[in-house]
Amino acid sequence: MRRINLLYFANLLGYIAILGSVFSVILELNPFFIAVFCLAFLTGLFLDRRPGAVPLLHPLFIFGLVIFGIIFSLIGVNDKNIFNRALGILLLIISAKLIAPKKRRDTLQIYLLNFFMVTGSAVTRLDLEFGLFILGEAFITTFGLLLLYGASEQNEAPASQVWQLARWSGVITLCLIPATVIIFLLIPRPTMALFAWGKGVVSRTGFSDRVTPGAVEEIKEDNSPAFRAVWIRGSRPEKILWRGIVYDTYNQGAWEKKEHQEVAVPAGVSENAQYEVILEPMNSRYLPGVGLPRAVVATGLKTHIVSGYTIESNRVLDHRIIYKAGSFLSDSLPADSAPEVFLDVPFALRKALNSMTSGLKRNTDLKTARTAESFLKREFQYSLVPGKPSGNPVLYFLKTSRKGHCEYFATAMVFLLRSMGVPARIVAGYLGGEWNDMGRYYLVRQSDAHTWVEVWITGRGWVTFDPTPSVAIPGRTRGRLYRFIDMLRLKWYYWVVDYDLGRQLELVRKSSSVLKTIRYGNKLDMIKKIHLLKYLILFFVISGMLLSMGYMRRRYVCRPKTYGERLVSLFGKYGYHKEPGETPLEFVVKIASERPALKRNLITFLNAYYLFDYGQKGSEVILSGLFRDIQKDLKKQHGSPFQKWKTCL
Repeated sequence: MRRINLLYFANLLGYIAILGSVFSVILELNPFFIAVFCLAFLTGLFLDRRPGAVPLLHPLFIFGLVIFGIIFSLIGVNDKNIFNRALGILLLIISAKLIAPKKRRDTLQIYLLNFFMVTGSAVTRLDLEFGLFILGEAFITTFGLLLLYGASEQNEAPASQVWQLARWSGVITLCLIPATVIIFLLIPRPTMALFAWGKGVVSRTGFSDRVTPGAVEEIKEDNSPAFRAVWIRGSRPEKILWRGIVYDTYNQGAWEKKEHQEVAVPAGVSENAQYEVILEPMNSRYLPGVGLPRAVVATGLKTHIVSGYTIESNRVLDHRIIYKAGSFLSDSLPADSAPEVFLDVPFALRKALNSMTSGLKRNTDLKTARTAESFLKREFQYSLVPGKPSGNPVLYFLKTSRKGHCEYFATAMVFLLRSMGVPARIVAGYLGGEWNDMGRYYLVRQSDAHTWVEVWITGRGWVTFDPTPSVAIPGRTRGRLYRFIDMLRLKWYYWVVDYDLGRQLELVRKSSSVLKTIRYGNKLDMIKKIHLLKYLILFFVISGMLLSMGYMRRRYVCRPKTYGERLVSLFGKYGYHKEPGETPLEFVVKIASERPALKRNLITFLNAYYLFDYGQKGSEVILSGLFRDIQKDLKKQHGSPFQKWKTCL
């Protein structure tokens, strides 16, 4: 039987654990530290395969290099890079341990250092994949420590024993999950964002106070999630536009927002909608909203509604946040400032645009806006690669390229209308998103970024127009598996990443409501309440299924495999137990002395069993028939047995 060196295998698992934790924080590490680690990792693997070999470097020399590296890392440290430098120093210490000669104590120290590296990973990322990563690290660490402490008693062990330790490591890891969940749910959580470091948590796209055609192209080429919006109340619009920012000034080919005056939201007469947004990090201060926003609640963030009826925060949204918002859904917005402000046309454009507007002017502003919108959709082509404009981007689009993305179309329509005396402005945000019916929410990506036009129509207000001829289709969906995984990701953000005291109180209220309904309420109310906890129920159902499968598998592995074992198991149910070292013949004679009526069948069965199992003679059919005869005789004498369930370890 193959035997495995326990210490070497424990070291190997330590290497795997270290590699996983370093990969999880690789965005936070300087390339120098990564290069040192890679060299030490490969060198350590090579040296561990040659136990007893002379080390490449003296331990004192390695110690001196580490001290030098630490001093070098502390040069230029400040409050912005202290975390990254600390990770680099930790990686230097790990690298030194990898190339040094290893005893059991050194391997244990490697596992301890890896724990600190995993903690560093928890500071920078808390997504669903991180949860799976933690499970993997817990299993590898548990397995490695079991092997390490086994190595203190013996150097080698059969592969079957090592495999059994691996199974028990998996069981221990799974048993940690319920305990972790209970502790996580009960311990009070701070409302502040403790985990706010790391480059990997900051998005590099998103609308800001200034937007150019090139910036729009960069945003629309980014397919990463921008936010997820859970629809709580109200009917969903057929074409949903997530307002982000309204630009008021055009300067040398770029739109800018200079007015940040807070505005009062008038009382709405239209339908009221409520939604909750899980917003990914982005370099912006604007929160997406639908229609006319009326109220926003965000923990740890001050927000106010500014000109253009958009939601602005007091800081850049460089970390994931969750906020609730309510909006009035309407096909127009009231005035938030004088419409005449949005009539300005750059002098370089005015003369060129006058020649193009002669056929677009109609007797009302509404008809003029519809004609301009139809003209752009019909005569121009949508493209994300319009080429680098020469001269003024608007004139280049209208007269030369005749193709572009949404920002070109919206800008062209705004200036065409302004040239005809119709107030118009450009709005940037997101169009539609992928509707997930499992979680009842929208998944909106950066590639859903969109710009459109609002036109002032006297008597109605600001009316939305979208001159872009071809954009992403709202409501597109993907496969059920993809939607299920993304729904889990949403729940992870909601119940793990953003789980605070408010979530705890909400969970207590829901649990208390369910218990009261079960005790006092009717069945319909109970079903509604239980529906709120369906995911918690699903978790326990899946856990129960996994435990049942594990129990059935263990029962199957430990089942009697030969007819001799089946006979011993059968009589064990009736209280006749085979002693250690007792032969089958001695066991049968012992039973026959107490139950003489069974002696004949037992002796016949034993002879047939010897011939079949050891002599390779006889028939299994005859042996099976004799076994059934013994079962019948036992039932006649004793009735159905009371089986005591035993744990087979």
